[in-house]
Amino acid sequence: MRARRASPVTEVEPDLSRGAVAAEQARYQDLFEFAPISTLVTDSDGVILEANRAAGTLLGVPSPSLVGKPISAFVSDQHRKHFRSMLLGLARGGSSAEWEHELIRNDGTPDGSVFDAQLNAASAAHGLRWAIQDVSERVVSERRLRSLASTLEERVLERTAELERERANLDAVVEQAPIGIVILDAATRRIVRANDEAVRILDAIHGSTDELPFERVLVDGELVLEERVEFPHAELGLFTLQVSAARVRNQSGRIVSAVATLQDITEIEHRERAEREFVTNAAHELQSPVAAIVSAAEVLQAGAKDTVDRDLFLGHIE
Repeated sequence: MRARRASPVTEVEPDLSRGAVAAEQARYQDLFEFAPISTLVTDSDGVILEANRAAGTLLGVPSPSLVGKPISAFVSDQHRKHFRSMLLGLARGGSSAEWEHELIRNDGTPDGSVFDAQLNAASAAHGLRWAIQDVSERVVSERRLRSLASTLEERVLERTAELERERANLDAVVEQAPIGIVILDAATRRIVRANDEAVRILDAIHGSTDELPFERVLVDGELVLEERVEFPHAELGLFTLQVSAARVRNQSGRIVSAVATLQDITEIEHRERAEREFVTNAAHELQSPVAAIVSAAEVLQAGAKDTVDRDLFLGHIE
């Protein structure tokens, strides 16, 4: 009796396994077929074994008609050699690869339309799995960005070169100016720029800036125009400068420095002093003879011109 009793488990189990496998296959087929990304399965040589609907739409060929075609047929000529090299690397043991190529879409035109695609390939049990995405818009955006970046870089370089030329011109003007130009940093109170004439002047006053009106300019905001400043000098007696100074602000309005022009007017001052002394001495020397002439003229006018003393007074005047 026991030998003839059938086991319900052993009879039903094969049917359940076959049903589960069929259900799993159907689920996989649905996922593959309706996946939003173009998906292909090829053998190791790149011949298409399976293709979903998205792949057919992307390549312009119904998915059933893609089966049996080499995927390289959709690669543009200029990239086909590189594509085959990558494919060979995968066939020789590469696990996966990702690259971008131009692919050809069958849109009814004689040569088809070319679009930029990103290809992801990975080794599978019996071939290769492929995921293909149209990245034309991204590539166009990247190209546009590169173009804009290149244009911006060119403009920056042009502007930099222009600024360098302007700075060189300004440096030439500052260095060759016949007056001294000094720039003092507002924070450190140190000289950050001085042209050759300013260096000569500062050497003459032993590098001291205490008598120059920088503090009045930076602290009090005073604008100094053609102020004369005198320094004792061993050889010249006095070394005289004519100074103008003002403060400098940056774009935010903060005071960053003070600039001063220094003009050596020592020789001019010496000449003016000599002229003043000459006029003073000449006036003093002329005072007595002029007084004698005036006196003689007054005597003559008073009536002496009609007397015997006339010739005497005329001789004094002569």
